[in-house]
Amino acid sequence: MTYVSILLALALAPGAYLAFSTYLKDKYEPEPKKLLLGTFLTGCIMIIPAAIIELGATSLLGCKGPGLSNALLMSFLVVGPVEEGAKFWALRYYAYPKKEFNEPFDGIVYGAFVALGFATLENVFYVLQHGFAVGILRMFISVPGHYAFGVIMGYYLGKAKFEAKNQARYMMRGFFSAMILHGAFDFFILQKIYPALYLFTIVVLVVALRMARREIKELQADSLLRSQNTPPVLPVVPVEEPPIES
Repeated sequence: MTYVSILLALALAPGAYLAFSTYLKDKYEPEPKKLLLGTFLTGCIMIIPAAIIELGATSLLGCKGPGLSNALLMSFLVVGPVEEGAKFWALRYYAYPKKEFNEPFDGIVYGAFVALGFATLENVFYVLQHGFAVGILRMFISVPGHYAFGVIMGYYLGKAKFEAKNQARYMMRGFFSAMILHGAFDFFILQKIYPALYLFTIVVLVVALRMARREIKELQADSLLRSQNTPPVLPVVPVEEPPIES
């Protein structure tokens, strides 16, 4: 196996593991594998417009380079809104309208798959460019971060689809929750002035993962109740016709 093959496997592994783990969490009405693959690939594709917009916005704002002010602009006006906006668009306009999206927990599943598609392709670029050590670091920090943000966004879109009167509020809350967490996550990395602040990226990651775990449990319970309340399919009993009297 070549070094490039090892790097590629390292880049793909965390996204594949988290996607499989998410699929297993959908216990009561699993989503079609073909649709999940389509959602994952849509997330991959969204990295292209996100990268183009980020390059343009970075140039326009002049926020490239270290420093607290540049890190704030880059994190909260470029990376956070652009990347989470791209994922939101994919989730809202690809997965959300599908008839298979028929319970709130599906928002978490599709949100995770969109985010993992985005994160996996991004991870391939970073790992092939920067090597093994970056691959290990991103396996435990960046990819789980994208996953958590996707779950949180999906949680609110799952609620939005089945609570029509609060739809807009839930959608905005899903987008802004993911965007702010993503912005905070990146800020502590991008500032590059105070190394001690890097540790707060881990704090943000832990908070996001705990939120995601709580939301998964809540909507798993909802999914169980929905499955138990499904009307049973009654067997068809043939009706005997009365004999014809002669």
